[in-house]
Amino acid sequence: MEQLSIDFTERSDAEIIREALVKEINNPEFTKYLVVEANKDETISIRAKSFLCAKIKLTRKVRYIVVRTKNIDCFADYIASNKAQVTTAEDQLVEETKEWSRIPITSIDDVLALTKPLSIVFILVLSELGGERFGCCARYVQCSDERKCINPDFLMSLACAYKRHLEAGRIFYGKNKNI
Repeated sequence: MEQLSIDFTERSDAEIIREALVKEINNPEFTKYLVVEANKDETISIRAKSFLCAKIKLTRKVRYIVVRTKNIDCFADYIASNKAQVTTAEDQLVEETKEWSRIPITSIDDVLALTKPLSIVFILVLSELGGERFGCCARYVQCSDERKCINPDFLMSLACAYKRHLEAGRIFYGKNKNI
């Protein structure tokens, strides 16, 4: 007789958020650098490697998402539709927090509704880790022949301008040249 096993363990908010972001990003090359974890101060950090992308606070009294002020436009639709009062850099007194903005939320459901802008912020931060932009590396003919970037260093490949052309189907070199 076959036994049924039911898992009654409840998933943490951090696990739920990570799962939603992985599903939204839908690229294992990107998500292998995704870190979502609960912190001792009752916040949840979303990081690209060790670089903070966003912080989420979901307690009974306080609920918000903190992102860099330069990325606040990614959340414009949510802010407008919810008439959210964003705390901007000018409103903050502590010097190290001035580059961050706070978006009020009501529950984890709001966080899950914001997985698209959160994933965009994650990808922006991750692409900044790739370093200074460059045209192409020495593998440009091989990349053209493969119709994709073959650079083994994924973070470095994020800074390659030619990779974006390949992803758009524009091939400048090799046997698949179409421009």
